[in-house]
Amino acid sequence: MPAPRDWDEHFAQATHIFVFRLVSAEVQEHEALSNRLQTVIGRIRWLENLRGDGSQFGEIAFNTDPCGGTRLEIGHYFLAVTNADGYRIEGSYDNLIDITEEYREGENNHALGWFLSALGPAIAGEVLLSDVLHPRFRYNTHTSPPPPPPPPRPEAVADKP
Repeated sequence: MPAPRDWDEHFAQATHIFVFRLVSAEVQEHEALSNRLQTVIGRIRWLENLRGDGSQFGEIAFNTDPCGGTRLEIGHYFLAVTNADGYRIEGSYDNLIDITEEYREGENNHALGWFLSALGPAIAGEVLLSDVLHPRFRYNTHTSPPPPPPPPRPEAVADKP
């Protein structure tokens, strides 16, 4: 996970900051790659721009590797941050924030207006993103490695010669 200041710089310098919904996703299989390194291609529906023009993006590519991959759930809403242009955005945990709990689509999409209102000064470059956004938002799209196996039971260790 990038340090907060790295995220701050990425956010401050981004050409496009926009909201989208992931509407479908499919694994793009590669025979030469292991199962852990498969790419997922998702269809996205652009909803609104906060900076630049995110309406050009119709797809997202991401990797779901359990260690450092990206976790995106179909039907969720995301804030995307990128300098790229084109039809497909390359998604990762360092340029996507899951805002499903804070965003409502439609006429009243700012029903939980504190969230997008709080981002306003960061989008305008008046404050750092880390000054207005709790780190938990960045962690929602990050996969973590599986936990280590439990230690052996004491009686199992005592029985070994």
